Amino acid sequence: DPEEGLVSEQPHDLMQELDLLDPATVRLYLNDYSELFLRVGTEESGPVTARLSFPLSYPQEFVTLSLDGEEIGLIRKMRELDKQSRQVLGEELAWRHFVTRITAIHSIDVRHYVPHWDVETERGRHVFEMRSRRDLRVMDRRILVRDADGNRFEIAAIDDLDPASRQLIEGQI
Repeated sequence: DPEEGLVSEQPHDLMQELDLLDPATVRLYLNDYSELFLRVGTEESGPVTARLSFPLSYPQEFVTLSLDGEEIGLIRKMRELDKQSRQVLGEELAWRHFVTRITAIHSIDVRHYVPHWDVETERGRHVFEMRSRRDLRVMDRRILVRDADGNRFEIAAIDDLDPASRQLIEGQI
């Protein structure tokens, strides 16, 4: 076949391959056992599992819903859901993708090549070690940190930190 191996001139639209759910017809709710359920029109599925496809780069978009390990749909943008569904889904994702927010940095010391952090979080003061500097990710003005135990921390916006905390973190990035 002379056309074998040729690249199609038609542009490929990946969005057409995804099973996008229409936010106007989607309702998410918790049943009496606090399990997440999905209603699309008159059809109900559950309990479903919600996962962010890109939790670091798109924390409010591309939410995959699965039933018994099989993907049943994708929510493109959470903000397009009704208020109750958005709240339920947000709480479910916060539980699944648990991250503690750092609100201030008291000190960052490096001893024997191991960074030791003393921080204030939304849950109080916390001291931890990182395995290496590779466990610190900078995305625009947002920073994600993973400690030696695998716990995740976030600085939502460097600019929101006090000047002393900003100076400490800027020495690390």
